[in-house]
Amino acid sequence: MITTKSVSYTYPSASEIVFPDLSIPAAGQFLLLGESGSGKTTLLHLLGGLLKLQRGTIDVNGTALSGLNEAQLDRFRGRNYGFIFQRNHLLAVLSVEQNLLMAPYLAGLKQDLNRVDEVLTQLGMADQKKKELVN
Repeated sequence: MITTKSVSYTYPSASEIVFPDLSIPAAGQFLLLGESGSGKTTLLHLLGGLLKLQRGTIDVNGTALSGLNEAQLDRFRGRNYGFIFQRNHLLAVLSVEQNLLMAPYLAGLKQDLNRVDEVLTQLGMADQKKKELVN
């Protein structure tokens, strides 16, 4: 369950974005609509702990995001969220395999080489496993 109360955010040299209070059930779905520049991505980044909360509270499954330090927040994200970004956020100096192993490592979870092999095989990319993203 995700709940928010009195959440707002202000970028430098911009007006404050005030978000409505939310209560999203654990098994629920949520549709976020709005015009360009209305704060959709900002809200998603706040809910995911990618942006530091300036005002208000965000609670995810009983955990207040504002109460977590950076390391705790990294671990929390790794165990509770899955992000698909518009642009990739891969580390170019690492291989495809190493990039896939990074998320469980940062979340403090076991790195599963067999799972990496399964995913790459399903994607038809098994031959790319050791390829580095930069030449």
